[in-house]
Amino acid sequence: SLTTGGNFEDLDTSDTARITIDDTLDITYASITGPPSVVEGDTTGMYTVTLTNAYNAMPENDVTVKFSYTGSATDGSDYTGVGSVIIPQGTFSKTFTIDTIDDFLDEGPESIKITITDVTGGNFESIVPHPTEGSFTTTIIDNIPPEVGSDTVRLSEEGLPDANPDAYGSDDTTNATTKTGTITINDADNDTLTISLGDPTNQLTSGGQPLSWGGNGPVDGSSYTLVGSVGTTKIITITIDTQGNYTVTQTGSIDHLTANVEDDLSFDIPINVNDGTTTSTGTLSVTIEDDSPTIETIGNLHFVSEFAGYDNAVGTYELDGNGNPINAKIIIESTNDLVGGNMGTNDQLIGAHNVETKLFIIANGGIISNLGSADLAINPDGTLLINGVAASNDVFYMDPALNADGEEHFKDENGTFINSVPPEGGEIHIEDLFHTGDADYNDVVLRFEKLQATVDEANLPDGTNPDTPALTIEGNLLTGAGAGFLAISIGADFNGSSLTVTSGIITKTVYFDGDPNSSGNITVASDVGDLTVRGDGSWSYTLRENTLTHLDNDPGGIDVISDGDSDRGVDDQVQDIFDFLVTDGDGDTASTQFFVNINDDGPVAGDPQDAILAHEVFNTVTGDLNIDFGADGPSTIINSLQLTGKTSVDGSGDATLYVTDNSGNILTSQGSKLVYHDDSNGGLIAKAIDTGIEVFSVTVDPVTKTYTVTLTGTLDGAEQTYTNLTTGGIKSGIGDDYDFYTGNDNDNNGLGDIRIHITGTDAYGDPGEVNSSQQGLGINNNWVDNLKPPQEAGPQDNPDSETVYMTFTDTTPADANAPSYNLTAADITVGSLNSSETASWTTYNTNGEYDPTNWTEVNAGSATGIAKSDTTFTVDGGIDPATGQPLTFNAIMLQAGDGDDYRILEITTYSPSLGNDIDLTYDLQITDGDGDTAASSFDVTFDADGNITGTEANEVISGSSLANTISGGGGQDVIYGGDGNDTIFAQDGEADMISGGDGCDTIDMDISLDTLIDDFDTIV
Repeated sequence: SLTTGGNFEDLDTSDTARITIDDTLDITYASITGPPSVVEGDTTGMYTVTLTNAYNAMPENDVTVKFSYTGSATDGSDYTGVGSVIIPQGTFSKTFTIDTIDDFLDEGPESIKITITDVTGGNFESIVPHPTEGSFTTTIIDNIPPEVGSDTVRLSEEGLPDANPDAYGSDDTTNATTKTGTITINDADNDTLTISLGDPTNQLTSGGQPLSWGGNGPVDGSSYTLVGSVGTTKIITITIDTQGNYTVTQTGSIDHLTANVEDDLSFDIPINVNDGTTTSTGTLSVTIEDDSPTIETIGNLHFVSEFAGYDNAVGTYELDGNGNPINAKIIIESTNDLVGGNMGTNDQLIGAHNVETKLFIIANGGIISNLGSADLAINPDGTLLINGVAASNDVFYMDPALNADGEEHFKDENGTFINSVPPEGGEIHIEDLFHTGDADYNDVVLRFEKLQATVDEANLPDGTNPDTPALTIEGNLLTGAGAGFLAISIGADFNGSSLTVTSGIITKTVYFDGDPNSSGNITVASDVGDLTVRGDGSWSYTLRENTLTHLDNDPGGIDVISDGDSDRGVDDQVQDIFDFLVTDGDGDTASTQFFVNINDDGPVAGDPQDAILAHEVFNTVTGDLNIDFGADGPSTIINSLQLTGKTSVDGSGDATLYVTDNSGNILTSQGSKLVYHDDSNGGLIAKAIDTGIEVFSVTVDPVTKTYTVTLTGTLDGAEQTYTNLTTGGIKSGIGDDYDFYTGNDNDNNGLGDIRIHITGTDAYGDPGEVNSSQQGLGINNNWVDNLKPPQEAGPQDNPDSETVYMTFTDTTPADANAPSYNLTAADITVGSLNSSETASWTTYNTNGEYDPTNWTEVNAGSATGIAKSDTTFTVDGGIDPATGQPLTFNAIMLQAGDGDDYRILEITTYSPSLGNDIDLTYDLQITDGDGDTAASSFDVTFDADGNITGTEANEVISGSSLANTISGGGGQDVIYGGDGNDTIFAQDGEADMISGGDGCDTIDMDISLDTLIDDFDTIV
């Protein structure tokens, strides 16, 4: 180095100085920590190698830490050691684990001592293992974990209270609600175990509400209980102990996933067992079979008779899903008590049962004390246990497999073996002897009657038997009580269950919440009635109005009496049908139809009033038909009231039906036969066939339910006579005059009381011979002709027609001064009168004179012939314009038209003298709105002289304008005296109604019974 200064002559700088600096080493230590223990076979927890120094200096490069292993455990057989780890530069630590090896040897605890043997790298002044923390010891615990098995449990909702046990569904194998069993739990090293249950692996619900799970157990963990609940309601409870003994109990329903199917629902419960070191898990798999609603048809079981030497007892039972008998009940403790001995009949209601009810009989079971209150059970082999003791009596069931003799002991009324009560109803015949004994099957006879819900249209306000309360029927669908014939059993899944009711397009749903006053109650209206269903299952049906759809549902329209439906008349039925869909809480359904039988109302025909009216033009009377159309009202399709009168042909070959009285006489008016015409409203109008003039009518009125008889013309009397004037008649031949006798022979002289005296003149007015032959009657040559032209007239000019004179008397003397027989008309039949020819006639009163020139003309007319046929025409006296009454005559003159001729064949005469009353009967058919019919009849009498005596029937009587004597006779009568000064006798003790009319009348009546309608009369 160069040194200057100091003012030295020479400075020697060749020498050097040495300074020593002493450095203390900075040491970095490597330490190790780790888990104190590990279970053999497991991986240890984390070991951590950490670098520490006084200056927190980080390694400038990677540090390698090497280990050695000592201790009782052997590397490679008990564990797999880690030889070294690298701590990356810039970090202070590194972690690692060691895998232990389970050698399945009972070796006890073993130790692993890990020692840091060498540490290099990091560019530290010194890096060494920590003198006290350079090693760590881990104990391998030699533990055998608990062994936990698994098991399966099958329960069924059908075993819950109010459930519906059956054999339906995809795998319906049990009705159990509790199952006990044992799951294998072992611990080879006998550690103290604790047990717990986990929640199911899937979410469960009950009634749509989720189940919440809670578990508990004792402090020592020796058992555990897991409860699934909805609110405070337990649904399922599972209890298990450390020995593996478990119990699963279902106390409520669990919702199943598939609606409308009795499906299975499965879930797994984890079983956790801990030995203080290790937890092992098993599984309890629970499957719950579904329940679904059922609908049962209900009927009444009746005792009918007993003819046996025993005092028998009868009971019922059911079969469960496995076909085993259950629910044994006694329904008849002693058949002897019912008949008062061991033989007899006594129809008596036993109770309501469903159509699947099965019966058993205990032969001579009536002698067993307190049988009705005994605890009964039936073993699968059919042994009946009474209070736990096998019955010593023979017991026979409807299922022969349960019978000790293997025989059938129950038949229906047709002799067919049966295994349950007849579903459509009928008798049940029972044999009470072993091996069927005498096989008479009459030891006990019962009868099952299927119940019906029935209302009657007749009870409607306008029905034939009004009764408002009877229009409503009630019952309960959930109990089968009341008028209904259905019992719905929802089953286990009651919560959230409902009923959907449909009628036509109306559908409503009610939920069964147990509340009869629920706001969710429904009323479904059909066309004719209202069905209300409430939350407690109660129902009521009210018939609101009638229906016109009563149809014939018997084959061929023939009444089948046994079906209870006559299909016609008042007993005809129609069903008001409601569709039912029952849905339980998890969506399973059952469906049926609810029927209400509506008994048809129909018309009722009482006894109508008969009518008696004096034979006087314009006389009229109205009578009460005494009918009731009922709820369906009168028909609007056809005449609701239709009359039919008696008719007959006249015997001449004419097919026309003429009006006939009750004696078979054809009625006429002025000689013209009467025919009925329908007035289009159900009544009848009697008209003269020749003139079309109305003579009388009988009309009906469905509104007032009355009929009215009106006489608008006159009826010829009963003395209608017919006389044949040819050689086939009473007398034939040729003479100046001829007498024909006809009519009744009241004087018993062998001759008719009516004499027809016939004379005639030729074309010139000279007397001619009356000639009656096979061909007919005429003058001279049995013709009435007008054929001679004037140039052949001979000594006289202008020849006229030949003339026939007929005079009528009512006695037998031959002279013309005999009492005349007055006619109102006569029918004359002639032959050979062609269609271009005419016959003229004139009617006269003879005035007691023989000479026609002294006669008084009454009426005149003519008739035209019918080609190739006989011609009948009517001659009459015409009508008196002052009175409207027919004019009478007692002589007829007949002539031929110019150039015409004919022969007279016969004559029928009609007299106005009503020597006898005319009695007519009318049949009445009543038809209601849906076609039901009823029938009655009433009599109409046209009284000859107005002096009337009634009958014992109820009548309406109308006298004439003259002074009449009228006696009501029996019955409740309505009497109208008419305009005359009448004497009226109400007669018997019946309540009559009397109107004397306009005259000054004398009325004999009982003022305490009879009613005077009007009039100023003398009452006696």
